[in-house]
Amino acid sequence: MIDRSVLLIEDDESLGFVIRKGIESCGFEVTSLTRGKGALDLIGSTPFLAVVLDIMLPDANGLDLLTEIKEKFPEQNVVVMTAQATMKHAVEAMRKGAYDYLTKPFDLEELYHLLNRLTQVQKLKERVQDLETQLKIHSESGELIGSSAPMQAVYKTIGKSAATDLTVLITGKSGTGKELVARAIHHDSPRSGGPFVSVNRAAIPKDL
Repeated sequence: MIDRSVLLIEDDESLGFVIRKGIESCGFEVTSLTRGKGALDLIGSTPFLAVVLDIMLPDANGLDLLTEIKEKFPEQNVVVMTAQATMKHAVEAMRKGAYDYLTKPFDLEELYHLLNRLTQVQKLKERVQDLETQLKIHSESGELIGSSAPMQAVYKTIGKSAATDLTVLITGKSGTGKELVARAIHHDSPRSGGPFVSVNRAAIPKDL
């Protein structure tokens, strides 16, 4: 499920109210703070799509807080905002790991598009994680698929063969999955920590 929650840290309560209402009107859930205190605890206990962080806070330097956030939560997206439109601040914010940088006053539409972009990035990350999980499952099962009675018999034979130290001969027509079976036996055997070496004997010249 794509997270659409945002942590807004803005000391100006009036401006914070306007930004929060603008973000909420676009379908995001917003948690607001007027100072840096408590931000790290919140981030640690609640997943946020983004932290929208003002540089000038009454109890903290926003750039220092950005550093702490990225050190403790490297994957957390942070959007920095400031009324001081200096190149130094922009460069430092990006160098410290900010996802983006907004100069006040900014159009709420700009912030909305930025959060929308982060939502798309999160979707892609979750898709990659799903694919990696599926790939791991296929890899761990030797990439063999099928639930028919003949395949169940193959799985049982693989299990019996993997438990022994005997040499195993696997026969079958080309393309029927002999190497996959060999990999599955290796994966389930006591030797699974070692390398699986595949050699194509037909490709080796006779004089070798």
